[in-house]
Amino acid sequence: MRFFRLLRVPLATLLMAASATAATPPLQLEVRHAASELTLVLPAELPAGAYALNIHSDRNAAISRWSDVSPLQPPESERKPITGVDCWYPVIDLKVTDDMSGVLTLTDLDSPAALSWNGWLRREKTPAALEHRIESSRLLAWENTVWIEGESPDALAFHLHRPIRADELRDRAVALQPLSANWSGRIELVRGTGTDAVTLAEVTVPEPIPLAPKSNGPAGHADAGFSRERLLHAVAGAITYTLHSQVSDQNDPMHGGLYVFYDLDAQTYRSSHWAWAWGPSAGLLLAARDVPELTERFSPASLLAAAEAIGHAALRTVPDDPGHPARGIPLSRWDRSPRFDYGHRLAFTPCDAGFLAAWTWVRLYEATGNPVWRDATGELTHAIDRLMQEYPVPPQNYWPDEGEWDVKVIDEAGFGVELFAEQYRLTGDNRMRELGRRYMDQHLAALGREDGLWDREHYLDGRPNKPTIRMTRGLGWPMEGLLAAHRLMPDEGEYLELAVRMADHLLRAQQPEGYWLHRYEGPAEKWGIGMKGTALWCWLFYELHRHTGNPEHLAAARRALNWLLEEQYFGEDPHAYGGHLAVSPHSAVGYRPWFRVACSYGSAYFGMAVLEELRLQALAQE
Repeated sequence: MRFFRLLRVPLATLLMAASATAATPPLQLEVRHAASELTLVLPAELPAGAYALNIHSDRNAAISRWSDVSPLQPPESERKPITGVDCWYPVIDLKVTDDMSGVLTLTDLDSPAALSWNGWLRREKTPAALEHRIESSRLLAWENTVWIEGESPDALAFHLHRPIRADELRDRAVALQPLSANWSGRIELVRGTGTDAVTLAEVTVPEPIPLAPKSNGPAGHADAGFSRERLLHAVAGAITYTLHSQVSDQNDPMHGGLYVFYDLDAQTYRSSHWAWAWGPSAGLLLAARDVPELTERFSPASLLAAAEAIGHAALRTVPDDPGHPARGIPLSRWDRSPRFDYGHRLAFTPCDAGFLAAWTWVRLYEATGNPVWRDATGELTHAIDRLMQEYPVPPQNYWPDEGEWDVKVIDEAGFGVELFAEQYRLTGDNRMRELGRRYMDQHLAALGREDGLWDREHYLDGRPNKPTIRMTRGLGWPMEGLLAAHRLMPDEGEYLELAVRMADHLLRAQQPEGYWLHRYEGPAEKWGIGMKGTALWCWLFYELHRHTGNPEHLAAARRALNWLLEEQYFGEDPHAYGGHLAVSPHSAVGYRPWFRVACSYGSAYFGMAVLEELRLQALAQE
């Protein structure tokens, strides 16, 4: 990581009000990277009056939007446009203080009718205006969403506005706290308010650290194969990426959870509200406490605290109304699309909740003995049991906006059996075996196929199933469920046989380099590489090998791991450090197709695959 040297940037132009009789000293900006602080030194002897700063981040020089087309997108993968609505994503990369506000500027008012700022938090629309002021409590770190109804403007501008306090005027210094080591932008000093405001001066913060191309880490690691040094460096990178992805913004109701994506092209974290995906990351943090070399770098207490913060963030999303149809179930996510009113739609998903709780709450109870985790898991178990009794298979989602349950379930629901497998591992309660068997058998009856794959969708209203789409990542979730079912019921070989049958398809489809395509049968030009799917199946093949001892399964895992080691990002963008960049139609699962995006749960599965390789090497040396 590079340190900024102390910089004093002279003001290019200083314009004072017409009444001013003498020029003031130029603004100076001191950038102290070690303190994560920008200090703005004000001119001496400013005339009395109200002053403020307008802070323009370079990350908003070209605000990303839903309809953006990546230069990496192949013609074969053109997606259908959405007319009449769009979503824009302004970035906030400074710590927001109570006295700050956001200023959103539209270039024209010919077409937009209304807009919503962070509609997943506040379901309100505002008539479009040339300028919108957003109070500090509604500003979120990193990604914010502006949903625009009507034809979207050609451009959007956003900056932060911060009044200067009397004590700051006296001391001639204003401290700002960037969220990024490579913050850059333009800061204006203004006098007056509203339409009477006059810009007195402005200063440009130097260009950010240039982004270096991917490397394999420090010298000596690139061609070191599966040396212990290289593997430890790789898993430490995955943990670093995970910790950097943790939501620290107290304005965000998901604080303590994770941003599921980091978008290298837009240089922002995205999707703090995809709670279902946090589980494997908590699992990695807890597992890393057992590796001595890792605890020299990351204290066990800090790893546990980060995992507990993830668990608490999920716990806060459980409906507290005992009459809520999804009582006991933590939320899964806010789906994102301009098609949805306000740009977002909330979902409570039983299978996602079981997966999340298995990786977080059960393991946290094991690590801490805190009964809050046991009780939350018990309530969730009861909720899923209730749904298994009410439906032939639990519905995929409960939609609060519509007040109804889905009429379908998808193949990815298979991973929900992890809840029962982990509880049985911890408690030995045979009831978990009964519930887990019923859960998996219901899903197999609804979605299972003779060829070992699962259909993509099953409809509770009697419509025929949607066939499998052969998505690498999507099929990884029922594969995880089958392995969990086998752990739960190892004396019943059916589940392991089904897992082997599904894995055979992926064995045949693995590319010689070790990766899988996003849809594993291709073509590559249309679907691209499935980075998240490759990380997931790398770990799955290691897990499968635990149960089968089949050398083909281990070879597939190691081919994937070798490729992932080569692809791990150790460039100079500190936020992507240690992650893996996906470039496919599902770079950020539902938006940002074909842009370069890293994923927290992809890093988690990669990290756990590395830990399994380390375990196997230790066994071989005994």
